[in-house]
Amino acid sequence: MPGTTSAFTEIARSRRSPRQFLPTTLSPSDIYGVLEDAQTAPSNSNTQPWSVHVVSGAARDALAKELLLAEEDGRTSPDFTDGYGDGLYLERSRALGASVYRARGVERSDRDGRRAAVRENLEFYGAPHAAFLFMPALGDGVRAAGDTGMYAQNFLLSLAPGGLAGIPQTVLGVYADTVREFLGVPAELKLLSLRSCTSKRVMVSSRGSLGQGNGLAPWMTCHPEAGVPVKRCWTPSPRSVTKAVRPVSSSATRCP
Repeated sequence: MPGTTSAFTEIARSRRSPRQFLPTTLSPSDIYGVLEDAQTAPSNSNTQPWSVHVVSGAARDALAKELLLAEEDGRTSPDFTDGYGDGLYLERSRALGASVYRARGVERSDRDGRRAAVRENLEFYGAPHAAFLFMPALGDGVRAAGDTGMYAQNFLLSLAPGGLAGIPQTVLGVYADTVREFLGVPAELKLLSLRSCTSKRVMVSSRGSLGQGNGLAPWMTCHPEAGVPVKRCWTPSPRSVTKAVRPVSSSATRCP
């Protein structure tokens, strides 16, 4: 209401996109708590089309190396286009990029510095955890992408009350095949974006100028070690969520 400030208002308006993170790892309960909040997002006809893979530890480090190699070799494989057109949206993107590079002391003419800054994306800006969001190719993809976007917003906002922070990184979608191969994700699931997260930001952050959940998703996958993913299965109930953790193969099939 006008003249009042809610806890949600404070969280939503204070959110930023950090570009450097503390190396402090989060506990499994912290991670699962954020995922539980995220999975209450609404979706068209309760389809809950999102699929999330969380990488940590050795798996996170190994995937970062694969992404850096893909960038060096020019092995791009985007599932979606990434253009902003020629008008207002491009202007906003360029303005944000300029502010980020300026904060880092990187001049526009410094090509090596700009590339180094971009490559930090592929190392998750130092965050010890990264959540990859996939979606199925349903129709033209608009509804599934919108639903997954609401999941992603819940994810980011859920971090703040615990003193955590995260950043959306759609640039990782440029290397979708590299990510899918590493995680064992089927080709029919498209890489929409990434959320890197950890404890509070420590350096560069940004934000551009501002001009009833429907139940839990049926599955998500954690990859704590290279080649040894662990699946967390979710079974919704009216008042609680029953959870089970068990080793699985990298094929990432659904929970029974």
